[in-house]
Amino acid sequence: MQGSYEKQLAELQQALAAEVKRLQGSLHAREVVSLSRKLDQLVVEMMRKGEQ
Repeated sequence: MQGSYEKQLAELQQALAAEVKRLQGSLHAREVVSLSRKLDQLVVEMMRKGEQ
């Protein structure tokens, strides 16, 4: 179960990274950094929940 969760999380991280790269063309750098930080926080929160 844990391995499956980690695989899903890795896939989500890749999808988010691809989306951020796609958005970088249309957003200002400051907005991209802000979005990137929010996504990182979200991933960390999800990892914590997965460990519980």
